[in-house]
Amino acid sequence: MSSESGFVPENQILDASSITKMIRRMAFEIYEDHFEDKRLVLAGIAPQGFLLAKQLLAVLQDISPLELELLEVELEKTNAIQPEVALKPNTQLADAAVVLVDDVLNTAKTTVFALAPFLAAGVKSIRTAILVDRSHHLFPVASNYRGYALSTTINQTIRVDLEDVEKQAVYLF
Repeated sequence: MSSESGFVPENQILDASSITKMIRRMAFEIYEDHFEDKRLVLAGIAPQGFLLAKQLLAVLQDISPLELELLEVELEKTNAIQPEVALKPNTQLADAAVVLVDDVLNTAKTTVFALAPFLAAGVKSIRTAILVDRSHHLFPVASNYRGYALSTTINQTIRVDLEDVEKQAVYLF
């Protein structure tokens, strides 16, 4: 039996309630690490990482007085070589603390590509916030803020749906 989104419900590993709790916990961890920073930039890797960053931003706005900014990081996740990584909106990043946000950390290749414009901009620090860490890292990147760690086989797939906050879910195939 399929759900509306075409996914089999028994493959669901996280539901909306669990994801909401994880996001709230991650936001508190981010605030604890950055409470002294003047400016914190949440940079979400499009599309799902950006949706996650928006949810983290909403919680951080409720719990902290930090000056917060939201950026969208656009890149071609399936390209072996990245021609360009775009940040929207274009903003001054020097001396900003940055949290790079994505839905799934698998090999860490996407994260490595996404780091380039922040390193070039002279940011104060960069941390990563990941909803699901699969632990198949090929590059020396770790999740500083992690919602869920899941050991999978390399052949399995994680599907994250964050479009509708009340119906968000994570599926394993």
